Amino acid sequence: MKLLRHPLLLIPALAALLMLITVGLADRVLIANFAQLEQADVEAKSTQIVRALDAELGQLAAYTLDHAQWDEPFRLVMTGRRGFLDISMQTGVLQTIETDLALVIDAKGTDLFSVLLVGEGAEARRVTPAPDSVLAPMRAFHGRLDELAARPPHQRLFRVGDQIYAFYGARITNSTRSVKTDASLFFARRIDATELARVRRNVVLPLEMRLVGVGGIPGADSQLEQWVANPGARTAMLPTAQPDRVAGVALLRDISGKPIAVLRTELDRGILNTGRRNTWLLVAAIAGLLTVFVGVATLLIHRLRLSNRAREEEQERYRRVVASLRNALRWWT
Repeated sequence: MKLLRHPLLLIPALAALLMLITVGLADRVLIANFAQLEQADVEAKSTQIVRALDAELGQLAAYTLDHAQWDEPFRLVMTGRRGFLDISMQTGVLQTIETDLALVIDAKGTDLFSVLLVGEGAEARRVTPAPDSVLAPMRAFHGRLDELAARPPHQRLFRVGDQIYAFYGARITNSTRSVKTDASLFFARRIDATELARVRRNVVLPLEMRLVGVGGIPGADSQLEQWVANPGARTAMLPTAQPDRVAGVALLRDISGKPIAVLRTELDRGILNTGRRNTWLLVAAIAGLLTVFVGVATLLIHRLRLSNRAREEEQERYRRVVASLRNALRWWT
């Protein structure tokens, strides 16, 4: 009621209320929309990293298919003679085709040939036959090659200790593909620093890989560990220790669906920071306009009240003059 009797108080009060509504809408609507855009952008970049990894690992499938249609593996399956194959799959050849592990299995599921590269670069050496620990995951897909081919490359993974391998398998035929066998050739590649460097160059983003261990992710924050434990986890945006940066993460699972590693990139919070800055600039502009409006409206109302008061005082003087004249007339009459 007091405000209604004093319009000069009512205008600032209404302006303050409008400012509160503007700030609330800016925080709940505009900034929230920018936060959603940022999350969508970070998750899209996480997905982009996975796709870049798939593109790199897709070459492994091409190498496997090419060698499965080569006469040497076919001759090994048909005659049991492995001489030339053993010679042809030397360290330099395997490094050229970016393959760290090879396995040939006959129709009965018996290993005919296997080789593993241990070490990097010039220090790499061959281990043949390869250890059973790295062969067992591939053997499980002998006879299930169509199922393996239907998976995207990042879902054809297995982990042995602290090593993660991507693999592919194909049915062995002769070079003309006129004779098919039920034997399988598998190639596998370690996802190591070299592989990650190639993916990093393709996506032009910082990238690291963290292994998922029995007790969680060593050195990771609790939010990351909780996210990894989520059965539906694929990609996400997570906070970092720096408030102006955010992490995009993608979860890698092995062939059984068990989490084995997290691909992680860090990004500046450009979208949200720009959104906040522009939003508060808009709010400041609205506040400035409201301030000018309130000032002008207050000045006009103040002048109007002064004008009304002057008119009322003038009318009061006229009334007093008229009353005086009436009294004078009465006295004379």
